[in-house]
Amino acid sequence: MFTSNLKIKDFSNYLIPDKYRTIAKNYLSEAQAIFGDDLLLFAITSSCALDLCIDGWSDIDVLIVTKGFDVAKNKLIHKVGNSYEIRIALMLLTQYEFEHNLLDDKTRVAIWQLRTTITYPNYVHGNMIVPDIKFKNIKEDDKTMMPTYLHKLRRLFWEDTKNSKRPIIKMLYIVIKMELRKRDVIVYSYTSAIHKFAILYGEQEFDISKEISSESKDPSPEFLTYAQRVVGRICRGVYDT
Repeated sequence: MFTSNLKIKDFSNYLIPDKYRTIAKNYLSEAQAIFGDDLLLFAITSSCALDLCIDGWSDIDVLIVTKGFDVAKNKLIHKVGNSYEIRIALMLLTQYEFEHNLLDDKTRVAIWQLRTTITYPNYVHGNMIVPDIKFKNIKEDDKTMMPTYLHKLRRLFWEDTKNSKRPIIKMLYIVIKMELRKRDVIVYSYTSAIHKFAILYGEQEFDISKEISSESKDPSPEFLTYAQRVVGRICRGVYDT
């Protein structure tokens, strides 16, 4: 672990749509107003932080660390996040949770990216002990969590798939990223994940950008066939071609 000395990144330096930038800035201002000096860290993460935001599709993923646990303030920051037209996916931690590595797999990836300066926080107040998250820890999480994500994804297949395009795409992306990380391959976008998977495992490539941009909330038959085939291969071992 090391004491935080994290470089701050201003929202003006992100290559994201203006409405995303405005909401992220407003959300930080709201967090500062709600938590005051108890707000220790605010960072947008995932696609927005990596300049890979897909307008109208991407959420704004946010990591917030506060000094303590305050139910009223926590409820308020969630309520503010739910008021925006773009979904805020909030990871909200106390300083103790943050410093003692009491993290779920998604948050661990976000902190690893901060530690390795793949991404940067937007606000830091005071010093914190930043967990020493390494890539091997991410792979250990993947091994533990893969069965859970596979189960969730397969359940989406056998339930009514109406209006399920978004959750299937997002869950499939998580599963493919985990599978690629087994071979030390890191990807940050839907297209790169599917492209790398196709190359490494001899899988047919699918135009996921077209599927995402489609106005339909239902997955296309072609995409469902592709997703089910990929999951089937992972469930039996992708090396078994």
